[in-house]
Amino acid sequence: MNEVIKMAEFAVGALTIAASRDAAIRAEVLKIGDPVRVLHKGSFGSGHDVDTGVIVAFEPFKELPTVVVAYVESKYGSAEMKMLAFNDKTENVEIIAAPPSALLSVERKRVLDTFDNEERKKLAELDEIRAKRAYFDQHFGCLFADVAQVPGPDVAEVEEAPLS
Repeated sequence: MNEVIKMAEFAVGALTIAASRDAAIRAEVLKIGDPVRVLHKGSFGSGHDVDTGVIVAFEPFKELPTVVVAYVESKYGSAEMKMLAFNDKTENVEIIAAPPSALLSVERKRVLDTFDNEERKKLAELDEIRAKRAYFDQHFGCLFADVAQVPGPDVAEVEEAPLS
């Protein structure tokens, strides 16, 4: 037998979301996986920027239902993936449906190049930390050699010792 999926409606800013436990759908068009345009306040007070993203989740919290959007912020030869939690408390941000071709405006190679560059930087940082550790161990290790502990009296012996 087919089960009837119960949908509940939630207001998220200007969006009305109809959601079941397993999926979230904007009453008109939007669902998880759909491309969207994200209008948000720009960096350094530069007005507003429009970026392309994808709805990746819907969190039907009782107090503050939230749409989660992953979007790519492109700037001057770099591209950075960011996450947006969009709900009634979100300020200076709007999301709208985007045509499927909108994702083509996100240059896949540029985004992947940005990730590759970031990965190279982090690996270089890790190599530097390892080199510093080796240097420390080589040049300072003898200063921190394990010092043999002189055994102290046993607690039981101390209690039994006569007082003078």
